[in-house]
Amino acid sequence: MSTPQRSAGGGRRAGIAVALAAIAFASISGAMPGAAATPSSGALSYAHPSVSWSGSGMTGSADSHRTVTCNAGPPACDNFTLHLDPTQGGQVDPFSLVTLTLTPGDQAQQMTMLLYPPGCDATKFNGPTCYSVLSNPATLSAPPAGDYTVQVACAACANGSYVVQATLAHVVPNLPARGDMAQVYSLLTLPTPDANGATTAVGGPQLTTQFGEPAIWLNKKGYGVVNTFGPTVWVTHDGGKTFGDAYDILPNDTVCPSGYAGDADAVTGIDNTYYADNLCLGTVGAVNNEMFVNAAGGDPGSNGSNWTGPYLAGGDSDRQWIAPDPVDPNIVYFSYHDLNQVQDIEVYKSTDKGHTWTCPATGLPANAGPCPAVVTANGGPASTAPDTLSGNVTTRAMVDPTDHQSIYMPYADAPASHSLTAAPNRGDTDLTRVRMAVSHDGGVTWNANSDPTGQGSVVDADAGTYWPAPASGAEDNVLAHIFIAAGMDTKGGLYMLFSLRLSGQTETHLYLVTSSDHGATWSAPHQVDSGGLSSNVFPAIAVGDPGRVALGWYGSYSHDFNDPTSQWSMMEATTTDALSAHPHFDQVRMSSGTTAVHNADICQAGTFCAVTNGNRNLADYQTGAVDPCGMPVFVYTDDHTGAGETVVARQTAGTNLYDINPCTGVASSGNPVGQAVAPGNGTSPATPAISTPNTSSVAARSALPGAVAVALLTGVGVRRRRRRRRLSG
Repeated sequence: MSTPQRSAGGGRRAGIAVALAAIAFASISGAMPGAAATPSSGALSYAHPSVSWSGSGMTGSADSHRTVTCNAGPPACDNFTLHLDPTQGGQVDPFSLVTLTLTPGDQAQQMTMLLYPPGCDATKFNGPTCYSVLSNPATLSAPPAGDYTVQVACAACANGSYVVQATLAHVVPNLPARGDMAQVYSLLTLPTPDANGATTAVGGPQLTTQFGEPAIWLNKKGYGVVNTFGPTVWVTHDGGKTFGDAYDILPNDTVCPSGYAGDADAVTGIDNTYYADNLCLGTVGAVNNEMFVNAAGGDPGSNGSNWTGPYLAGGDSDRQWIAPDPVDPNIVYFSYHDLNQVQDIEVYKSTDKGHTWTCPATGLPANAGPCPAVVTANGGPASTAPDTLSGNVTTRAMVDPTDHQSIYMPYADAPASHSLTAAPNRGDTDLTRVRMAVSHDGGVTWNANSDPTGQGSVVDADAGTYWPAPASGAEDNVLAHIFIAAGMDTKGGLYMLFSLRLSGQTETHLYLVTSSDHGATWSAPHQVDSGGLSSNVFPAIAVGDPGRVALGWYGSYSHDFNDPTSQWSMMEATTTDALSAHPHFDQVRMSSGTTAVHNADICQAGTFCAVTNGNRNLADYQTGAVDPCGMPVFVYTDDHTGAGETVVARQTAGTNLYDINPCTGVASSGNPVGQAVAPGNGTSPATPAISTPNTSSVAARSALPGAVAVALLTGVGVRRRRRRRRLSG
């Protein structure tokens, strides 16, 4: 999650408090099993390719479409058992497509569909967390045979009724071309915890969602970790070739009274020490960050004893990141977007391997007060504070390997006035600038940007420098769908990747900017995606030696990320000349050519996806890393069957991101400029391409004032799936 766009009014703080109170209530309550639909079950096969069911008299309410109330009577949830058989002639059809369409009897009734895949028990009182929240209509591609529970749940109903129709058809997806055949990726689906009874730190069941917002970190010894919410972690000791079983650290969080997780992050230090953090709803109106440390190579030990902690690392937090020092194994940085009205980005430091955390500027411990030397909103104490009153999103801080006193903090923001002038139908953020805050004294003092003035920006999408400036009164050129991605090469060179949507348009494209002088100057933006991809979101990056970069993202031929019929693939583009004036990008589809990784829209409104009815099953981002041999490794979420999975895509052949492969000692070669490649590849134009207006956009899901639509864009206010559903009063 993240939190752009906050106004200065006290009413917004009250809104945050209400949202936090709602989560607190959700966190300590359980879920009642749903009632039975009419009929209660049915079969779907190619012999019987359509089935429908209905329900009535449904009453219930919840604070969001991601937290549903299943009261017993009158029922707020109806369960239907769908017996699915996607075989033809005795063979499973790899192109089977199941479509589920929910039609409420009254449009005033707010309902949603949940899917419990085979093996996920929908009748358990306290869970489980293996369900998915579906779009409407929802599509499942190549789902396995078995018994599924489709649950219709009321977010706000009064004597509501509905009809659901399920259909099965043979549909070949329209996916991007394979692309550069030289880049070869192997896909590894990580083992999913047993949501009904997994052994966690203090025994099951698994408490948190096991997919969404995956992050990966690999050190140069091959020790690394993938994490999702929880924090649920998978440990590797061989650079991402293999991973251990999923492990949920949350039960170790003895200072988290709610017992439920929010955002999470995990990394590995240069000495193979593992760090993992849980964003906990500690009390109503406060959010704490609990850090856990593992000095045993990630081995959890008996009942999680090797995961020591929790150690308080900060509060009032949103979307946190951990950054280990590349030189000193004792130093770790921790950053987050602060929910406090004045502070926007805070960076804390540990010099004892994560056991204690202090503000570098004041020496005060975490939660002892604001950390005033870091990036702040207007009116904050930093002399070069950026104009971020309207909010921002951050990504992981980076410590310069050539000068580990220099810390770079990438973020996206907008002038404060933009949140007041944004168009009322916005479906994404009103963030218009990419910036790079920097400290050259270990985090004691900061500049808002890395340019000589300390107050500029890397890219201002509205300035008219690279793209047409929006007309007066028009919506802005907006970027960061949802997060930006940033990386640093082995010599301290900087790279930032972002998704851009121009004013009045719906298409989104990826752009890369680079700096070889520690951020003093930056290149022009270069478009990365090619081959007719019209929607490109969730950028990820892996950086090796100077100029050698791998870029990952979700890409689709759809002209609008809000299109519920979109088919998404995990894409990658590699370049060995990113620092040149005209870098070349070799594009490849990493994911399957048989099925999409996601068959729905990808909502870019963060927690307000609950208001816009957008699909947020993938959450907000994904990440990349470099293995010890110089191969890029990405991690992403795949929910095409309706059951979310975390997938590691590891390059096994192709462009190396180091000049000399550390594992073989062989010099790496770049792809020859102008080399012919398969369809779907291309080269960056000398200046960024400017798209023409697209007239095939999907209508906005909901009209929201710009200042409101991004007020808690990805904040703690509303999270989908990761907390158990509530029992109504």
